[in-house]
Amino acid sequence: MSQQNLDEYLKNWDFKNNSIQPEESTLAARLEIMTYRTLAEGHPVSPGRLARAANVPLEITETLFEQGKTLGGEWDVEGRLVGNVLTLNPTPHSFRINGKDLFTWCSLDAIHLPRLLGQTAEVESTDPVSGEKIRLTIPPDANPTYHPPETVLSIILAHGDRNGPQSPLCSQMLFFASRDNAEIWIRDHPQATIMTVEEVYQLVRENVHAPLEKALKQLE
Repeated sequence: MSQQNLDEYLKNWDFKNNSIQPEESTLAARLEIMTYRTLAEGHPVSPGRLARAANVPLEITETLFEQGKTLGGEWDVEGRLVGNVLTLNPTPHSFRINGKDLFTWCSLDAIHLPRLLGQTAEVESTDPVSGEKIRLTIPPDANPTYHPPETVLSIILAHGDRNGPQSPLCSQMLFFASRDNAEIWIRDHPQATIMTVEEVYQLVRENVHAPLEKALKQLE
């Protein structure tokens, strides 16, 4: 099934089962959010587990997984999802939520995921220049707090490959304990932009959270 056919199938299923008009359907977005929320429970996600969590037929999640494996992500030997933005595999960005020790592919993911998960996350990363620890508390609906107070991020604003923590984009979106450290690192990574925590939070509110607000409300 092509992506276009899958999109139409999801919209039609949403209309038949939830009386949501195709042009108003957010099922694809709801499934994306439910994937993150199911991963956040701390276990590999099978198609059956996601289908039960999202209350959709197994054939829908099996098709999503088939397509997902061609697009990237992290999978175990049994074909279960273990990483998609949020991951069970260690990365430089630890992400503790609801008592579970998880990780994110990049610094940007750590900032935007708490809103989609509806929970506060405790994030820890390491400055790649100085080795200093950086800690953030990121609520689902408020500005993050963080230490050191000079913390900044390197962000890639262009579109590109984000299929895993080692992808060209994710591997360059990091936390730094100070702008000085970030400027040292960015000399060899001129495609990245240095942004404050507040700037990144506003960026994800406008470009990630806002388009998903309707889907989030439908999950409440």
